[in-house]
Amino acid sequence: MSGCKVADGYGTMLVTAVGLNTEWGLVMATISEDNGEETPLQVRLNGVATFIGKVGLAVAVLVFLILIIRFFTGHTEDKYGKPMFKAGKTSVGDAFNGIVKIFAIAVTIVVVAVPEGLPLAVTLTLAYSMRKMMADKALVRRLSACETMGSATTICSDKTGTLTLNQMTVVKAFIAGESREPPDTTEGLPPVIQALLVEGISQNTTGSVCKSKGSGEMEVTGSPTEKAILSWALKVDENKKIIEGMAAATLRCIAFAYRTCDLHNVPVDEEQRQSWQIPEDNLTLLAIVGIKDPCRPNVREAVHICQKAGVKVRMVTGDNIYTAKAIATECGILQPGEDTEQYAIIEGRDFRSYSEDERLKFVDKICVMGRSSPTDKLYLVQALRKRGHVVAVTGDGTNDAPALHEADIGLSMGIQGTEVAKESSDIIILDDNFASVVKFGGVVQFMQTFRNSFSFNSL
Repeated sequence: MSGCKVADGYGTMLVTAVGLNTEWGLVMATISEDNGEETPLQVRLNGVATFIGKVGLAVAVLVFLILIIRFFTGHTEDKYGKPMFKAGKTSVGDAFNGIVKIFAIAVTIVVVAVPEGLPLAVTLTLAYSMRKMMADKALVRRLSACETMGSATTICSDKTGTLTLNQMTVVKAFIAGESREPPDTTEGLPPVIQALLVEGISQNTTGSVCKSKGSGEMEVTGSPTEKAILSWALKVDENKKIIEGMAAATLRCIAFAYRTCDLHNVPVDEEQRQSWQIPEDNLTLLAIVGIKDPCRPNVREAVHICQKAGVKVRMVTGDNIYTAKAIATECGILQPGEDTEQYAIIEGRDFRSYSEDERLKFVDKICVMGRSSPTDKLYLVQALRKRGHVVAVTGDGTNDAPALHEADIGLSMGIQGTEVAKESSDIIILDDNFASVVKFGGVVQFMQTFRNSFSFNSL
């Protein structure tokens, strides 16, 4: 149950820790630490400044030596055309004043060599880009993030709500022994079955079916009643083939069934009804539907733009590996044939089981990580950074805060993102859309910002 969220229900809570002793407190303590690392642009600017300083110092020393030699050999003349130094005739004071003037010239060369307007030019460029990106649904919280994203080499993105719409939709339906196309049509559907379906859906929550990686059997999740319904459906050969077909298409399967019950056996009192065991045998299957979370429009194009710009997009999701693989293929993250490569698709628990050195050997090959926890996401970011990548991470939950903080550039979601995630991020995507990272105010704009900054540097 670690990492799960309480969505509904009631119970008794025992407080065992408060403040920094809680998991939330540990997360906040982690993200509040300032690692003091410089951005790629700062590193390059420091390199440029150091190089200019060394060249300026070398030129200043060379000029100083040449002028000193010319001064003491009598080749340096005053405004009247007379030598400024004559051996045995020029006083010590006049000679000292001449040396001081030559030294001042050398110091001037060193001072002029340092580009004093460079920091201001870079700041103005980043501020201009920050304002432009705001119009494209990208709120920049840290000015340095504008140029850091420009040198990003990989983006670790969530699936739900970022690459997809986070709106589950029924795409296939098998009702009363027939496949319905489209799934929401009621033509030819008996009124009794339609009424039972409407009543059943309104009275119950949903369950899901997925194939277990270890045993290869269909794994049922949901409430006890839903588990019973789906488990019963799996025992029927025809129904099992339907569910397996939907699962292969990465659809979440939901079965609807009913049975008649004598009202005399149903408790009338509310308290007794809470403890009443609902009959789970002799059920009649009504329908099986397949639902999925469709990809956002233009996500595939956005991923292609990133790849064309040399930025590798990786999907990190808590969903099962089959759903993650299908969505990654649909978005263009996973190219045809890549799914057969070793380590291209990996589960979080498998990645977590490797040592740190072993992760560094194959982390570049990872395209999709399924069944991942926030810790797995953090380990992935750390491994990629140690491999020399400039990593951007998207996240919306409190548990994503360590990964957002650890990454070179943290991208939080403005709609679904928690306050902790936003505080840990460098940029807030206001519409929760991955395409906004790329569209003008995204990677392309960041790349342009990065190039503009160095255009100022070269002046």
